[in-house]
Amino acid sequence: MSRVQESQETPVDEEMAVFLKALASETRRRMLAHFSGAGELSAGEIAERNGLSPSTASEHLRLLHRGGLVDARKEGKQIYYRVAGVSLDQRLSALQEYLDHCRLPAALPVGDDAGTDAGAGTRGRMVVWGRLKASASAMQAQLISRKQELRSGAFRDASMAMCALVAAADGIIDPAEQVRVSQLIATNEVLQNFAADDLQRLFEENLDRLALNFEHGKTTVLHEVGKAKKKTTEARAVIQIGIIIGGADGAFIESEQAIVREACRALGLPPQEFGL
Repeated sequence: MSRVQESQETPVDEEMAVFLKALASETRRRMLAHFSGAGELSAGEIAERNGLSPSTASEHLRLLHRGGLVDARKEGKQIYYRVAGVSLDQRLSALQEYLDHCRLPAALPVGDDAGTDAGAGTRGRMVVWGRLKASASAMQAQLISRKQELRSGAFRDASMAMCALVAAADGIIDPAEQVRVSQLIATNEVLQNFAADDLQRLFEENLDRLALNFEHGKTTVLHEVGKAKKKTTEARAVIQIGIIIGGADGAFIESEQAIVREACRALGLPPQEFGL
């Protein structure tokens, strides 16, 4: 067994996965920041400080609690939260051990010469992206040529839902990926038809839906994508944006391809039209 295969057989356990998921949301990271110097806060205080409804705040707090980031205690009808020092230290220690395990030895070749299934999988993904890359610039040119047609609220909402789905395609919302996609949204010429603050707000709202419960959230976010279904020009543009955003880092991975195919179905478009 190669060292690459050996490391692949040491997955993140469920507790660590929930911990990482709890940290993935910008909203939940903001919530945690409010505990600095405050010690203990009630659920109502946390909701008020973050401008959230009580039900939304409670959902986020439940995930933070499950992830071992906060402790909770009930007093009458009120629930109070504080940062969970001991379990947080344990999670961070386990994360460090996991990352150390994943680190490849310097002498181990990486890429096609590694002779592993992982290398073959990477080559396969690159072949797909290679086919699409040639048309990506053409897609962007088409979007720009139709910029004046792509001004509706439905297109805006569907595009931000598509971007969120691509950013969270593997079921985990990585902060670095979130920042990368946010930057791509801000610099996309067609999306500059809309206020940058509105785009960012919609993008983050969709990410929050996916972070709370990915499968349930995906259904809701795909419904947002479907808003563009009535106009074929807008529907195609939403898929093109998904492909452009997904492949902007040079690797349109399988989970991103799969989520764009699902978006095609939500819009009534054949994935084959886009090389998927």
